[in-house]
Amino acid sequence: MTLCASAWVLSVGYVTERNRHISITMIEMLVSETTWRRLRLVQMLIAGGAIFILTMALWDPAIKALNRMETSGTALNSIQPTYLKVLLVVGCILYLFQLAANLVRWVQNTEGDVSGGH
Repeated sequence: MTLCASAWVLSVGYVTERNRHISITMIEMLVSETTWRRLRLVQMLIAGGAIFILTMALWDPAIKALNRMETSGTALNSIQPTYLKVLLVVGCILYLFQLAANLVRWVQNTEGDVSGGH
């Protein structure tokens, strides 16, 4: 489960860079290209704000987990809680960097294929 969680957290930036996330393509078909471009900007800004808030909420628990090295409390007593808390913060930061890169490409109008994630 930890391996799957790690892959999921770390893949979010890649999926965003490739524009292969789940999207409602019907809206894309109904609006003009200019409107769709603006909607992508709104999406990036909302996602960036939400992930920034999530990162700030996860920061203190991750630092506390690192300082006292939280363990699972099971017979194996792995460091899984510490690992996952820190990994979530790292994944959020990487996702913020990818959103910033996407925003730069949006401003430069060099996004490439931005059709729906299907």
